Amino acid sequence: IHMMFLDGSSPDPCSDSYCGSKPFSEVETAQVAQFLSNHNDTIVHYINFHAFSQYWMVPWAYTTTRPAEFKLLDDGSAEAVQAIMAVENTKYTHDSVAQIIYVASGSTVDWTYGTANIIFSYGVELRDTGDYGFLLPENQIIPTGKETLAGELALLKYIERHVITFIIFFCFFCYPKILTGIPIPAKPMGPCPGCNGILA
Repeated sequence: IHMMFLDGSSPDPCSDSYCGSKPFSEVETAQVAQFLSNHNDTIVHYINFHAFSQYWMVPWAYTTTRPAEFKLLDDGSAEAVQAIMAVENTKYTHDSVAQIIYVASGSTVDWTYGTANIIFSYGVELRDTGDYGFLLPENQIIPTGKETLAGELALLKYIERHVITFIIFFCFFCYPKILTGIPIPAKPMGPCPGCNGILA
């Protein structure tokens, strides 16, 4: 896992933040990592849902330094939380993991973003903000699902707009790079920014 065994994780099996004996020590994480690695030429988005706190977060988790593409990612978070609030006025906060909650090395979103090159990687803490914590009442389950779906759909539309923008300005040989997490700024028609070749 990306930047494992640093601040925010523990080698103690009795700790709440136990990170395992080694990266991908558990069969579940190993299988997910294998799948993502095998398909990272086509996967542009990864999201990891947790509870609780009402946060919509992006890398990095292992450091308070924000990633180079922070604005690109966080603007997507902003659209997601706006869509969530439109459903039942539930307020989410958005920022990088380490800035908004705490430093947590070995995070999945750090690995998908930093190693698997899935640029649109997000971690979400669902309802609530602490009144019930992990024991969310049954009557909040469906509302949580509805607003979360609204947020994710808004984020997917945001990602789609940006992925299409990247493809338009990449040539036939270079545009697949955006599928592995390389953002390409929109620019007037001209040479491909990847290789100066002919645009697709």
